[in-house]
Amino acid sequence: MNGDVAPEVSLVTLRRLSETRRHYGTAAAVRWLTARGLEKALRLEVNSLVCLDRKRRANAVALPALRPTFACRFVTPAEIASFGADPAYDLSPSLAARPTAGLDYCFGIFEGERLAAYSWYALRSVEGRHHVGVAMSFPADMAYMYKAFTHPDYRGNALYGIGVTKALDALEPRGITRLLSSIERVNFASRNACRRMGFEHLGYVRTLGRSDARIAWVPRAARQLGIEFGRRATVADRSVAAGRAALGDGAQRLRQWR
Repeated sequence: MNGDVAPEVSLVTLRRLSETRRHYGTAAAVRWLTARGLEKALRLEVNSLVCLDRKRRANAVALPALRPTFACRFVTPAEIASFGADPAYDLSPSLAARPTAGLDYCFGIFEGERLAAYSWYALRSVEGRHHVGVAMSFPADMAYMYKAFTHPDYRGNALYGIGVTKALDALEPRGITRLLSSIERVNFASRNACRRMGFEHLGYVRTLGRSDARIAWVPRAARQLGIEFGRRATVADRSVAAGRAALGDGAQRLRQWR
């Protein structure tokens, strides 16, 4: 079995390397390959921590208009469980319980009954498993985007950028004016997309080791904004009871999702 897996992995690596070289040049391809080698040999990962402020968004590059057939809204827990049953969505059904505490939101772009794209947002803090293996907490006016996905049938419609900016608008009534996200240093497509949206690079988060015992070096600029990492971070209790106590009546928030 191992003999069958290794050639497949090598083929995927070569294909990704070729695509990176074609789109971003030889130097970028070399950086991507080096990063993969360090990640495999030393468990070293380097991610760019970026921040989008509503004021910067107003001065950013204009995104394409969303087609009239699309609609944007928060995705309900029942819908998350339903779409999660389809492997094409890369959406674990276990995530369906997260929004019920009022600290996590899944924002979607729909075409009719189909979910075309989605992105996840955490308030107050995020666990290490959703942020490069290192827990993070942040001010109340910030949300952390920890997953974004566009269904293969809808790629090429700029839904990633549109979804993120629409989500920032939708989260404003909840006091959110800034978005955080971590992007792999050699994920050139996502970095370019975030730059066009107006995200500001705060610095690199460098992590070493396995996910349950990671050493992290974090950017000073992030700490100056009140963002804390690892043991310094205060990770919110995401149980339903705790979420209701922190953010108000959970039933009322469920009605706001639509």
